[in-house]
Amino acid sequence: MATIPRFSEAIRLANLPQLGVTVDVGNQMAVPPTILRGGNQVVPPVVNDDKVASFVNQLVPIQRFFVPRVLSQSVPANTRVAVGTTIDILLVPVNNIQLNLLGGTHADLGQSLVSDLLPVAQVPQVAAILQRTTDPAALTDAEKAVITDQFTQIKQASGAPVQIVESDPSRNFATAFATLQSVRSFE
Repeated sequence: MATIPRFSEAIRLANLPQLGVTVDVGNQMAVPPTILRGGNQVVPPVVNDDKVASFVNQLVPIQRFFVPRVLSQSVPANTRVAVGTTIDILLVPVNNIQLNLLGGTHADLGQSLVSDLLPVAQVPQVAAILQRTTDPAALTDAEKAVITDQFTQIKQASGAPVQIVESDPSRNFATAFATLQSVRSFE
């Protein structure tokens, strides 16, 4: 009988980056958590270990736009909670998240998807600038030009080019920069 690869092995087999994650499993005799979906208990299915192992071995590489990300959660981030606290999370694939769901989004991109803007945030020069600072006022003129050049090559959902208009607070450079910073969290 084949064994299912461990999570770290599945990541290696799928050529995904490995993250250093430590999980404290606590008391081995603890009662398993009850998982609820829509108020009904979710009972885990019985799986065929051979088929699961074969499936995991064929995961080469997973398209990142289809991997769900946490869009919201019922407990604010970085809040300590008691063991056993129920936390509701909303998972959504990046290619389904409209930018207008994120605060401070550039007005021309409200109907666009995070997955539409993510490639711009991942351009090496842009990514380096976004990583260096979250304050658009701290950018040099050359850095602003790099961001502006990349940003204005984006098309709106209507097909019209995105514009940076300094006299419009919903379309100025600071808003464009904030939009790119927001998108980075979905990488």
